[in-house]
Amino acid sequence: ALCAVCASGASLVVLRRPRKVSRCCVVSAEQADARSAPVKIGVILLNIGTPASTDLDDVTDYLSRFLGDERVMDIKNKEEKRAILEKILRSRPSKSAEGYKAIWDPVRGSPLLYHSKDLAANLQRELGGAYEIRLGFQYSEPSVETALSDLMSLKVSKVILVPMFPHFAQATVGAFLANTCQVAAKLKCATYLQVLPPFYKNTGFITAALDQIRGVIGPEGCQVDHTIFSFHGIPESQCTRTDETESICMKMSGCCSMRSDATRNCYRAQCLETARLLTAALELPEERWSLAFQSRRSLRRAIDWTKPFTDELLSDLARAGKKRVAVVSPSYTADCIETLGSLGKEGRVLFAEGGGEELLLVPCVNSSELWSRNLGSMIRDLPEKPGAAAAQGEATQSFWAM
Repeated sequence: ALCAVCASGASLVVLRRPRKVSRCCVVSAEQADARSAPVKIGVILLNIGTPASTDLDDVTDYLSRFLGDERVMDIKNKEEKRAILEKILRSRPSKSAEGYKAIWDPVRGSPLLYHSKDLAANLQRELGGAYEIRLGFQYSEPSVETALSDLMSLKVSKVILVPMFPHFAQATVGAFLANTCQVAAKLKCATYLQVLPPFYKNTGFITAALDQIRGVIGPEGCQVDHTIFSFHGIPESQCTRTDETESICMKMSGCCSMRSDATRNCYRAQCLETARLLTAALELPEERWSLAFQSRRSLRRAIDWTKPFTDELLSDLARAGKKRVAVVSPSYTADCIETLGSLGKEGRVLFAEGGGEELLLVPCVNSSELWSRNLGSMIRDLPEKPGAAAAQGEATQSFWAM
């Protein structure tokens, strides 16, 4: 005989009530409530993190975690890396602390943190009760471990990982996913982890960025003399290693303009594609915009960084008589020390020293209404099952190999 509830064919027992059920279906009220509760989807917004405060100790602690990541400071020789890290931590924290103080909000604190919190709140409203949104910082709280533990306790059906950098780079998206996998293994997480692919050319990101840019430079960039699209710089070696053919990246003229499997994971090629999409939509003439890379760091080693350099370009434009220049930071989704500090503070000093008059900083997409809505759609449109992406088109393809 079959169980009247689940048709399992299990052995039957007779209860006081005149109904036959199998032992497999005798559950407590709490278990019944749990089974009837809707299963939610977890979402973790992955980002680098921020010091807990501008105090020297907090800044030093944060920098040691960040620079200690092998994917961030890519030096194979452990002794050399340790020596360089120790030297950096003796000199840089005090300067960085001053930089953080210059951008710190007196009420809300770190811009990266409060923009991230605002975006998470907006996404929660956008996606509704079927989703649980969490922040997951790599090198500070709220951490990935805290976020993943929380979502595991809620027994979500899956966790969608959303790296908050549009382009793939070893030091950002690569580090995020590697660290998250390590955390998941430590927590013995059996929940399916799904990754939102790099969205550097996704219409949702591009339109949100355009909305911010137009508000500063005006139609066709008419309110400024020149517009710089400044992306975060990385060592060129991190680009070349993504070319498995070892024959195109940095070996052929115009390699970043080529559309091939050899360049699909190249950070610089992805940055160029973002700039092309933005400038085409803005109808900017070629002579009115430039692409550049910021935040090159000297580790007293022979490292070739992605070029051209933003700091040199700012000085060149000022000397060429460009009085009013705008800077866009499309490799970031939230304003932080690199946008507000390196560009907004240091960049203005360089520009003024060369004779420039006004350097306008275009805000990142942050937690704008359009970006919150578009990101929500990108998350909602991900395929439900692994392997289903092939039928969904390029926007939701499986995440590229590291």
